[in-house]
Amino acid sequence: MPQSTEDTYKFWHQFVETGDPKLLPSILAEDVVLRTPVYWKERKGMEVFLILSCVPKALGPITYVREWIDGKDWALEFSGRIDDIELKGIDLITLNDDNKVKLLEVMLRPPNAGTIFRARMEELVTKAKAAMEKNGS
Repeated sequence: MPQSTEDTYKFWHQFVETGDPKLLPSILAEDVVLRTPVYWKERKGMEVFLILSCVPKALGPITYVREWIDGKDWALEFSGRIDDIELKGIDLITLNDDNKVKLLEVMLRPPNAGTIFRARMEELVTKAKAAMEKNGS
């Protein structure tokens, strides 16, 4: 469990680099809120854990190119590729008093990258939900 914002920052970057979903419980608040172009409505709680665990499979590697850190509020600009499309995005992150992510807002451009990403995420999240139900989780 992160003891400081710096710990959470390290764990967050480790998750982005490795895609290891086992890191998520240590950095996400139980009532975390996710706002993303993939979904029209915000997602909350355990559903966010499931969604984020699928992101590395859908998006491939990203690199943070600029970061603005103001205590518990972060803006992390990233770049990457999805198929042959170069993409840019921003993760806006707010931590709670326990130094866990309580709000994650994601912005992504260009629109065609978002469209491809959304289709992949829908497929992966559907499969992950089915697997959880099959395993009784």
